[in-house]
Amino acid sequence: MIKNIFSSKFKKKIAIIDDKNNKYSYWQINEDLNNYNFILKDKGICFLEGANQYESIVFYLFCLKFKIPIFLVEKLNEIHQSKLINEYKPKYIVSKNLIKNKNYILEFCLDNLNVYKYIYIINFKINNKIAILLTTSGTMGNKKFVKISLKNITKNAKQIQEYLKINSKSITITTLPFNYSYGLSIINSHLISGAKIILNNSSVISRDFKNKLNNYKVTNFGGVPYTYSLLNKINFFKDKFKHLEYVTQAGGKLKTQDCELLLDYAKLNKFQFIIMYGQTEASPRISYLPFKNLSDKIGSIGIPIPGGKIDILDKKRKKVINPFQEGEIVYRGSNVSLGLVTKKIDLLIGDEFNGILRTGDIGYFDNENFFYITGRVNRFAKIFGKRINLDHIQSIINKKFISICLSDDEHLIIYYDLNYSKSDIVNELVEYTGLNKNFILVYKVKKLERNTSGKIIIKNYKNV
Repeated sequence: MIKNIFSSKFKKKIAIIDDKNNKYSYWQINEDLNNYNFILKDKGICFLEGANQYESIVFYLFCLKFKIPIFLVEKLNEIHQSKLINEYKPKYIVSKNLIKNKNYILEFCLDNLNVYKYIYIINFKINNKIAILLTTSGTMGNKKFVKISLKNITKNAKQIQEYLKINSKSITITTLPFNYSYGLSIINSHLISGAKIILNNSSVISRDFKNKLNNYKVTNFGGVPYTYSLLNKINFFKDKFKHLEYVTQAGGKLKTQDCELLLDYAKLNKFQFIIMYGQTEASPRISYLPFKNLSDKIGSIGIPIPGGKIDILDKKRKKVINPFQEGEIVYRGSNVSLGLVTKKIDLLIGDEFNGILRTGDIGYFDNENFFYITGRVNRFAKIFGKRINLDHIQSIINKKFISICLSDDEHLIIYYDLNYSKSDIVNELVEYTGLNKNFILVYKVKKLERNTSGKIIIKNYKNV
């Protein structure tokens, strides 16, 4: 990937424009990488706060180029500092904020970044295939990281480049956190293409974001379901952005009504709306739904990305050959990551997945080999003798409003945050599930809690 970024043909092109309208060429990035070389004299694990700023991206590329294993993390507050830093004892911590830890000293102030170094000698060496570690949910609370190699991210960046036709004339704008796998993949796929990236930290519903789309002649951007839910509420796409060629969506299933509205806007304003599916463990893209198929395939995750393969396996782990038969979605490809890390000792282990990812998603393919997701392997409940697919029920409810569907194996439990009749929800669920209403609990909350990538934080809601 690094060789692609510093190709001589991109040398004079603008690569990044920051929030202050500072412009940085591919040549400038390369120069700054060489200047950074004196900072990290000793190789070792590096924690880098992922921020949509020039210095963070250059430092990320620096770590890739000089094979320094990097944890891309969110803002390190004091709780995360004590838990994660003490667990992994990184050699370096790179942050725009102050780090209060007696085991680290401030070694350099580099533009907007502070570089801290561990004061003790570290003899722990991690597996040399590991380049990046990302959290699986966009938050750091669960302490589960995905081990990703340089080969993994390079392959997936090229796959994305191929099916989205990203080239040196493409211009994207950041809408997602840099440490979130989807946000990172957008940056990677554009850098290897010699494209231009507008670093944006404003809300997508702000006037500033809309101005940037026009002023910088942005050709594409990405978002999670919550992004497009917000944009649809303000009728964002009623304004025509004449340079916009496509928008992408990943990070969960989009409500049918939002998808249909975006399809209408895309046709009207002549841009493409492309739905994608992936997991951080796939570095992160697995499939995409071509825009030409969207009208007929709403709800589908599409077809495998170039070079990838998707199979459906039944309960006996045999390949399903008939359409519409449910099983677990299994992906094969060279972008499949190396495995998972929950503790430091896991960093010694190399490739555990061997190019095969059991996604944990239940789904099927139709008679034209387009894939669909219907639920999760472990998201089933047995209530009063009835086996309930919680994700399937949630998907039905979410056609009307966003909710969380849980269970304590005695009750079906729904949390929602819109003005909607509790009794109507209960009656609909009684009719659909066949459960007695006494086994259905419905709670209205002021606002469903979300992480930085817009996903609802399910673990914050108790079963009862």
